[in-house]
Amino acid sequence: MHGRYAIALALYSLLPLGLRGQTAAILHVDPPPQTARQALLEMFFGLSPAQFLKHLPTDAQVLVKKNVNVLPLQEFSQTLGQLQMPGRKIETFDTGPILVRSEDPYAQRTIEVAVDSEYEGVDEDEIHLSPHVYHSGKLHSLPVVPKITCTMEFEAGVWRLSDIAVDLHVPIGDRTFLDALGSRLRPEGVETIETAALGRLRTLSTAEVSYTASFPEVGFTCSLADLGGSGQDEPTPNAAMLIDAGLASGKLDGYVFSLEDCTGSPVDHFQILAIPENTGTEMRAFCSDESANIRYSENGDAGACLSAGEPLAN
Repeated sequence: MHGRYAIALALYSLLPLGLRGQTAAILHVDPPPQTARQALLEMFFGLSPAQFLKHLPTDAQVLVKKNVNVLPLQEFSQTLGQLQMPGRKIETFDTGPILVRSEDPYAQRTIEVAVDSEYEGVDEDEIHLSPHVYHSGKLHSLPVVPKITCTMEFEAGVWRLSDIAVDLHVPIGDRTFLDALGSRLRPEGVETIETAALGRLRTLSTAEVSYTASFPEVGFTCSLADLGGSGQDEPTPNAAMLIDAGLASGKLDGYVFSLEDCTGSPVDHFQILAIPENTGTEMRAFCSDESANIRYSENGDAGACLSAGEPLAN
């Protein structure tokens, strides 16, 4: 079907303009029918609820029309919808090894849904999928490896989703998998220190929001001292009384905190850094900005965190 369609278009383009209108009906070829894979993409990434409903089995459609939340399939659809969050670049592919790719340029995080295999029949099609997560271009090992099988059946001229099977695979005999999990373990005592540093970084992020709300003509501040202060009658831009003296000093329990890269007038951009005070401690560096998203670098380097830090899992 695809070949005849391409040949017809090629022949049509060679005709003189005056004859094209006369021969258009003769050369008309219907576009190729929708594949099961295209139907699956339309179902979950279409622009209207009607496109989702269209690819449900007829009996399921009747049930969903009575109560849209009756099928657990809706939760699956919402999970896929997270790939389309604002700020993400999403691509879908009708053919090839990737079904969906969702990129977050800011966090340097990419999620791909790969097509492991597809078994095509006349009236039934099985599509085997698996998700993969990349941070800064590097594959990120998941604690479990989900495998998803979507069974599509051809009913009344439309491909419809008849079954979804999810298999959670934990390859505990795979040394590479175990090494990846082991790399996430923090040395004894380090996790406690890092947790405290993260709490203080979040405190600074919250303080910045309060500061710009109190002093909109200034915006954010690049001075920890401005966020501190005490003994005043009321907060001022130079002593907003939002953090304690210890955090305002910039050094606490093995970490150095700083505010940097303030731009705008009023200031609308800033960066927060929480860097290990001493090198060789195996503690991570943490960084954030006005978005409140936190990233980290394993080597404890501020520059690495700002330029290629990995998003911190919530």
